[in-house]
Amino acid sequence: MAEKKPTKKESILDKRNEQIKRVRELKNKLQDIGIEASLSEIGADFDNYMDMVNAKPEERENPTEEQKELIKKVDNYYDLLLKGTDEVFYDYSITKKSVIKNEVVEFVLAIVPAKLIGTATRVAKENKRNQDSLNEHNLHYILKTLRDDGQYMEAEGFLSPEDGKIVIVDGSSRSVSCFLAERPFKIFVALKQVEVFDSETIEQRSEVANDHKSISFWEIGKDLSNLKSKTNFSAAKIAEMRNLSAPRVSTLLGAVDEVPYSLYEYFDSITSVSRPIVEKLVPMWRGLAKEKATDKFLEQLGDKTDYSGLSDDQVYKKMQAISKALLTPNTDRRSSYTDKGAFRVKQKFDTKKGTATINIIDASPDIIEKLQKFLDESL
Repeated sequence: MAEKKPTKKESILDKRNEQIKRVRELKNKLQDIGIEASLSEIGADFDNYMDMVNAKPEERENPTEEQKELIKKVDNYYDLLLKGTDEVFYDYSITKKSVIKNEVVEFVLAIVPAKLIGTATRVAKENKRNQDSLNEHNLHYILKTLRDDGQYMEAEGFLSPEDGKIVIVDGSSRSVSCFLAERPFKIFVALKQVEVFDSETIEQRSEVANDHKSISFWEIGKDLSNLKSKTNFSAAKIAEMRNLSAPRVSTLLGAVDEVPYSLYEYFDSITSVSRPIVEKLVPMWRGLAKEKATDKFLEQLGDKTDYSGLSDDQVYKKMQAISKALLTPNTDRRSSYTDKGAFRVKQKFDTKKGTATINIIDASPDIIEKLQKFLDESL
């Protein structure tokens, strides 16, 4: 016989009973540490929190001072509930619903102790964020508010039927931040209907989430590199598919497929390093590779700890100096070019023959596109 589904009224009663049970437990725990709070006061805090988490996303991006205080208060409640436990705490009274593939999916709030984040959760493989690059340096924008005010926005995921872990669809940066700050990680988890979370859905929802902090230039390159591996498309074809210029795609692919990952580890921000720097790294590395000087270059870079605390620009300048020293005037074609800052140029004009030769190197895709536009409009 099929299991009878609870009616809407029964579901509401079950949720209310869970809340009453939790509020009573909290009241006792607060009394244990000398704090008196009424059941109605604690219940009202959770009711207000429930209203807040179900508000529109745009209304939650910049919480009011009152909401910040509420988040702190609720976080303190959860700290008490987690004290002395080594398990993920599911608060079945705090829920939200979302329509996924024409199905209404209910999410339950889970509180993951910091020490369990690495074992009780995992990031969906479809998430394009480079997890290895997440550290104190490039998560500072989350860590500051997390340590001072708590976790503003809950993450989202589902319970994997394969390994029983919470799969993070949206919120991988928040999970690492909570781990680094030694704070519990709040995530809404779908316990049922997990079949709706196929690769397409996960990728779509994680991309929407990444809009809050766009993926880095390197991460875009990684995505294109994966596409190239799967389809064997040429860079020109990928450029056409993604509505990007061919030079831009070449640089993006070069950033991942040519420049070694170990080179990015010299930067505090690792693969979150800015686009302008990546656009300089790629031609620099290609020049070294052409002269078979990459091994010497990596050897002369020295220990990564020597670069700790330097800005990305300072790290690049050190790399650039080593690169220039390795490429002799005879082999370094840059020596005959004039440095214009954003690129190098060598030009020759012959009025008698009516010819003009302009060679440009080390230019970013943006510069190339501007030159193309200038020539198209001027000639």
